[in-house]
Amino acid sequence: MKLFKQNQEGWYYGHWNESTLQIKYSSKSKIKEEQEHFHKDFAEYYFVIKGQLILQVSKEAVKVGELELLMVNAMEKHRMIKKSEGCEYIIIKEKSYPNNKF
Repeated sequence: MKLFKQNQEGWYYGHWNESTLQIKYSSKSKIKEEQEHFHKDFAEYYFVIKGQLILQVSKEAVKVGELELLMVNAMEKHRMIKKSEGCEYIIIKEKSYPNNKF
């Protein structure tokens, strides 16, 4: 058994603490400016606990509402572009290794 705490960026675990998954929880009011990117060999999941996220996936704006889960497939270009006030969400990456954004 191993208990994980959030790091300064909100990530609970990943390659830096020997996990094969990468999981993040966020309730921060601002979205970190993010370039469109993709992951070569794994899907990434966005689960909204409260509020709404808007992501750009393959040039399309996708709204993810409360208790909805969006799966972004490997090789799909994506980025978060907006979230509602008080939004809470979790990001899960199927794999975790350094420099996995392309």
